[in-house]
Amino acid sequence: MLIDSFLLLETVQSNDVQRVKELISGYEISPDNAYQSLIEAIDKEYLEIVSLLVNAGLDVNFELLDGIPLERCCYERKFTYSKNI
Repeated sequence: MLIDSFLLLETVQSNDVQRVKELISGYEISPDNAYQSLIEAIDKEYLEIVSLLVNAGLDVNFELLDGIPLERCCYERKFTYSKNI
């Protein structure tokens, strides 16, 4: 079953790590339904949430119109997460 992308994004925006864990547990996440949440977590520098999304299987190399999430993370010099991948 796919995760509700709007609920996930709202939860990421509130930086609710525990709720993100609950939401991704047992659900399928993919770039189609969760990439915006990953971008939001990168932009807000929510390292723990970025890690959760990536470890849940979200591809950081998924190509978007403005590049790929990992590339964006490195380009904008967002925290040190890119070194940990």
